Amino acid sequence: MGCTTERNSSGELVGSSARPTEGCAEAQVEEALAIREAMVLAKRMGWRKVELESDCKLVVDKINAREEEVSIAVIQLDIWRLMKEFDKCCFSYTRRSNNYVSHYLAKFAITLIDVVEWKLSFPAWLLELTRADLQEQLL
Repeated sequence: MGCTTERNSSGELVGSSARPTEGCAEAQVEEALAIREAMVLAKRMGWRKVELESDCKLVVDKINAREEEVSIAVIQLDIWRLMKEFDKCCFSYTRRSNNYVSHYLAKFAITLIDVVEWKLSFPAWLLELTRADLQEQLL
């Protein structure tokens, strides 16, 4: 499954999506695919400066160090190529407990049959999770 959450510089939700996958890949593969998907979306939206967060430290560390990881090498090549499309593109690790939205969306995606995207209007539960994330980050 792949989940993305797009926020503006104030941390407010501007878009979100969840998609099921056919099989269950390793966590690193799923996370690398989600990062690449978020980058493609950011490019499509015309965003020039992006910061991508992940709770998979291995993936973030390997992307930042430009070290290939065998299980995600092809995806990493796409990510590194996509980085050139932005004025600023950085990756950071965050604990899962600091990102309720992504964690919940991943659980939600397991139940899906098709892709779900929100852009202008968001379900109440998603807005509540976003507010909780912002409050945690401010503490």
